[in-house]
Amino acid sequence: MKTFYRSIFALLSFTTILMAQDDAELNELYKTEALRHQNLIRHYAASSAATEWIDAKYYKLNIRIADQKGFVKGDVAAVVIVRADSVTSIPYDLMSALTVDSVFVDGVKTTVIAAAKTIEIALPATRYQGDTVTTQVYYHGYPPYTGLGSYSDANAADMTRWVYTLSEPYGARDWWPCVDHPTDKADSIDIWITCDQSLTGVTSGKLVETVQNGDNTKTYKWKHRYPVATYLVAVTIGNFSSFSDWYKYTEYRNDIAVIQKQRSADNWYAGYLQSDVRRVPVHRRKVRTCAVRMEWWNGASDAHVAGIVLIQ
Repeated sequence: MKTFYRSIFALLSFTTILMAQDDAELNELYKTEALRHQNLIRHYAASSAATEWIDAKYYKLNIRIADQKGFVKGDVAAVVIVRADSVTSIPYDLMSALTVDSVFVDGVKTTVIAAAKTIEIALPATRYQGDTVTTQVYYHGYPPYTGLGSYSDANAADMTRWVYTLSEPYGARDWWPCVDHPTDKADSIDIWITCDQSLTGVTSGKLVETVQNGDNTKTYKWKHRYPVATYLVAVTIGNFSSFSDWYKYTEYRNDIAVIQKQRSADNWYAGYLQSDVRRVPVHRRKVRTCAVRMEWWNGASDAHVAGIVLIQ
């Protein structure tokens, strides 16, 4: 019997040692990966066009993803405020895989210098602190795939085209020109997505108009009216089935429900690849649960006005 217990004790001790060894190896792996990503973030942050002497206030992204796979074409209008004196150029982040066709400042065509990860737009005249400048950049090309998958253009399970962006932490520059840094948040943004008429283009905010073009494409016009960092600007295109729903929220004060909000703009839209449409009832319940918890923790949020967009 003693021999049996000794054997059990030895086995447990050996298992504990192996588990401790595994934990140590996992911890070392976590540290290595964390350090690698920290270095990656520092690298991109150091090469960002973000600067204290301009502040991006508004973007209008007009992008066409309707041609050969992987190819994008578009133009981005931006409104920036000058925060210094004697400014002679406006910098944006944009990867060299994308070609700039032309640039305009306040409607006047001007020149641009392109580097590996940035572009520098020459101002026709020197600008000073407090001045508002509107730029427009026309561009095209094949966005690279970096970070967590900044831009992907592939096929869904039903073999239809499926495009999505995931720009964390500094991947927005891979597919559109902007001041690509989390500290520089635009107050609002409009996003127009042109794609094949059989597909649906979705992004953050509210869908305000859908235009049927004469070339077998549709343009989906979305607006977003809350501060947003560039890495949170996302676009997805696919063969989606969609539905909408409502969540009526209650305002809490000292954990007591005192005001029942009437049905207003607190709607949410969900799009599902048609192969996943069977999951709609499950995710509908999950979104409602999330909305209740967000309200309980944070009170009324932007989602109660702007809505929630869910893509599966």
